[in-house]
Amino acid sequence: MGDFGFLPKVWNHSIKMEVKIAKWPPLLLTAAMYYSANFLIFGSRRSYPAAPIKNNLDWVNVMCYDYHGSWDTSKTGAHAALFDPNTNLSSIYGLKSWLSAGVPGNKLVMGLPLYGKTWKLKDPNVHGVGAAAIGVGPRNAGVLLYSQVVEFNKRNNATVAYDLDTASVYSYKGTTWVGYDDPLTTTMKIGFAQALELRGYFFWALSYDYESTVSAQEILSGEHYLSLTNKFDIEVCSHPHYCILLVLHCYCASVKAAAPVVKAGYYPSWALDNFPPSAIDTTLLFHIIYAFLVPNNVTFKFDISNSTASILSNFTTTLHRKTPHVKAPYSIRGGGVEPDPFAAMATNASSRGVLFIRETSM
Repeated sequence: MGDFGFLPKVWNHSIKMEVKIAKWPPLLLTAAMYYSANFLIFGSRRSYPAAPIKNNLDWVNVMCYDYHGSWDTSKTGAHAALFDPNTNLSSIYGLKSWLSAGVPGNKLVMGLPLYGKTWKLKDPNVHGVGAAAIGVGPRNAGVLLYSQVVEFNKRNNATVAYDLDTASVYSYKGTTWVGYDDPLTTTMKIGFAQALELRGYFFWALSYDYESTVSAQEILSGEHYLSLTNKFDIEVCSHPHYCILLVLHCYCASVKAAAPVVKAGYYPSWALDNFPPSAIDTTLLFHIIYAFLVPNNVTFKFDISNSTASILSNFTTTLHRKTPHVKAPYSIRGGGVEPDPFAAMATNASSRGVLFIRETSM
């Protein structure tokens, strides 16, 4: 992980030089990263280099989701749990680890998923978070987009329940179980981010929403807490997490809590046919991020075809025509690509900055 620290340092230096020489406004330099500053699974324990991240990135998009999924079919899970009484797989743990590592809250942006994870229950009568399961539920790899969750709930008249231990929601019908976030739990999480004085929040991904009902959520309101009290099936007033959220609500209502600076959403390139850029509600967000562009893992150059160039131009033009002040950055993908171009860049001093910057600026 130590080599990774060279990348933001070299790239930030290049941006500053571009501003100095070309007199252009500075580019945003951000990165989407693991929910925790420390890697707790997949090999030996290791940590992100906090200092170069803090000193060179505008902010970090912290991926506060995918804590549970198809890799563990033995039990259900809240895949974007705000809290978890039993493990470190929670957003509160991850965000606190980033803060403890030395990355300040104004450099952290909390990720919010617009999709759910599904399991097949072992016993349909035992259906809470952590209930025994025997496999994944509907759809590809046990993933339902939020729009599909809404459809599933309506079509099957599914039972919807809230889990205060994790600050999440789930629905079930028969042996099918879906864990996700809805407008209420999303609002709670945004309020939590605000109370921690984070830079803001982002959604993955905008095309997964149902009529922008989740991505339209903003800061906490008293009405949401009254709704929360009515929806939970336990004595919420005595629950420690509810007390914490009430304190956060009071804090957010005070003048000390700053409004989010970053309200962002990713727009996946594969959504183009069913959810064109013109369908995005640009009034809800400050940053709409095109995902993804992938550099060549040998030359580190973007091999952009004429058709892709046209798509990118239309993306930016459409958004700015609708809302001139909205920012439309591009996301460069490394993770999930084999071999990972960023890993190759980071381990080779000659390619960390000069080669990548030269090729991407052509």
